[in-house]
Amino acid sequence: MGGDTLAGFHRVIEGDFMDGSVRRLFRVSLFVVLMLGVMHFFPRELSETIDNRFDLDTEANIPTWYSTILLFSVSLSCISVYIQAQKACNRDRFWRRFWLIMGVGYGFLSLDEAARLHEVINVMLSTSWTFVYAPFAGVFFLLCVYYFAVVRGADKSLRNWILGGLIVYALGGLISEAIGYLYWPLPPVLYGLELVSEECLEMTGTIMVLRGCLQESMRLFESARGSQENSQAQLRRAG
Repeated sequence: MGGDTLAGFHRVIEGDFMDGSVRRLFRVSLFVVLMLGVMHFFPRELSETIDNRFDLDTEANIPTWYSTILLFSVSLSCISVYIQAQKACNRDRFWRRFWLIMGVGYGFLSLDEAARLHEVINVMLSTSWTFVYAPFAGVFFLLCVYYFAVVRGADKSLRNWILGGLIVYALGGLISEAIGYLYWPLPPVLYGLELVSEECLEMTGTIMVLRGCLQESMRLFESARGSQENSQAQLRRAG
């Protein structure tokens, strides 16, 4: 009995530590986004090389690298959730595949960010890549809304982090389009602010989604370990 109590206490302490680690990762990730936004305004006359490395209006630089890492981290987290959910139970097999779909989707976004596949689409189809991606993005968002608001509606934390993150991500593009439409041509300062708001909101939204995925992964891990410890305790009592 004492051993079971000690194991439960240890599980609570370790769970708090893991949750605290996710919160710290969240804050550090947001701080990096803030610094990238500030560095976008680095004076070009001081160093053209540094300015190019942090320019949010170009690719193949530090902001692009960081965005790629965030997107790939979400992909790995979703696939981890899918694998853990597969082992957890035999119910809701269809909706467990949602995490695999989400992982593949974010993996593609990560590849697109790094390899600039959207530019290939622009050349091959002679049309903007946004018109090609938009239908898939719309279907994916509706699928996410149904899953997190209906199927997993009782888990408000998971719903708020992931759906909230997707909305913040979308706001980046919407705000950019609205400012460009209302005030074009933009003066340099306003264009810089519009660009920073777009890119930083997109990265912030991805970080929010990542936090939700990590929380779900930890929940499944703790649940599986708790079940294993309970089974071992029952075997010891039976013995």
